[in-house]
Amino acid sequence: AGALYALRHHRERIAEDHERAGILAELFRGLCSDYPNKALSAKTPDPQTNMVYLQVRPDQAQSMVDALSAMGVLVLPTGGGWIRAVTHLDVPGQVIPKVCDAFAKCLKGL
Repeated sequence: AGALYALRHHRERIAEDHERAGILAELFRGLCSDYPNKALSAKTPDPQTNMVYLQVRPDQAQSMVDALSAMGVLVLPTGGGWIRAVTHLDVPGQVIPKVCDAFAKCLKGL
């Protein structure tokens, strides 16, 4: 439903969301380097969308999602330790580094 609404009402913004997702993906890849035993992998779908995935150990995904939620970062566990983050109209560009900082704080606590 959200994608359909975006196509109908904010088509010109979709490229911005994809660009922000690319920035977030690069930041997530940095987390994989900084926390190699905690952040296992980062990926974006191909073709590029506004979704970004970070993989942690499966037994830690839900606790990380809960901790992020407590910090105001809403993400979704998708199975196998993957956590999905989505950029959209309500996620301004200046928030992206703060989202990454929240993920880093959670990874430190794992």
